[in-house]
Amino acid sequence: MSDNIQLNAGSGGPVLASKEVGGVQFQKGYDWDLDIAEGGLPGIDALLKFGAHFDVDSGATKELIWSPQVAWTPLTSASTLDVVSDSTNDTDGGTGARTVELIGLDSNWVEQTEEITLSGTTPVTTTKSWLRVFRMKVLTAGSTENNVGTLTATATTGATVQCNIKAAYGQSLTAYWTVPAGKTLYIRDWYCQIGRSLSAVATVGLFLRPDAAQADAPLQCKHLIELNSGGNSGSTYEFKPNGIAEQRSDVMCMVMECDTNNTILTAGFSGVYK
Repeated sequence: MSDNIQLNAGSGGPVLASKEVGGVQFQKGYDWDLDIAEGGLPGIDALLKFGAHFDVDSGATKELIWSPQVAWTPLTSASTLDVVSDSTNDTDGGTGARTVELIGLDSNWVEQTEEITLSGTTPVTTTKSWLRVFRMKVLTAGSTENNVGTLTATATTGATVQCNIKAAYGQSLTAYWTVPAGKTLYIRDWYCQIGRSLSAVATVGLFLRPDAAQADAPLQCKHLIELNSGGNSGSTYEFKPNGIAEQRSDVMCMVMECDTNNTILTAGFSGVYK
């Protein structure tokens, strides 16, 4: 994406800065975020990822900030997923969640989605195979307006948890995302916060696993934030210039240290990808 900064004068008006991107001229004050959100820049998509860990204990290290609160085992080969609730109310025609959408990557690291009709405590297997599923959300629900129980997507092969929706939240809380094949993510900022603790100190990091398709791909820390419930209980860091994650790279927020049991931590990041 080439940038060309110019100064343009309106008819009798003041001289204003403008910016040319991909052959399109943008005047100073142009709202990039709004135009991207509205689909006004074809090929450029906005990303906002956020997650929560509701029970971080003392001594925690390298724990992904996501609502399943178990170790995340990334899939190395594509698998179907078994989607199930721990409540019989989450079913077609029930009072809870009726259908959910899964969003992630297929066996070629290409973006895909799938809609699942729930069957309560009976697992429903996806028709598609997945390498990543980094978002789930309730599409339709009964009188409760969202899921009564916790909805969990587990790999059919290996039985590892890949995503979930905590009861009554209606959407997954997962602070990780994988860059689709052929795309590049430009990370604008990231944040983390202590949500509950009388007195806790925690260190949270933004990590990158470049080209996760490689068997020996490492985890690289790109930034750390130290949190203290008695002082800096929340913080946001803006990357200038933007952080870059290439195709097939995992981006995630992880707890590296915590000194108090039952701490709630939230974290996330935003940017654009093209």
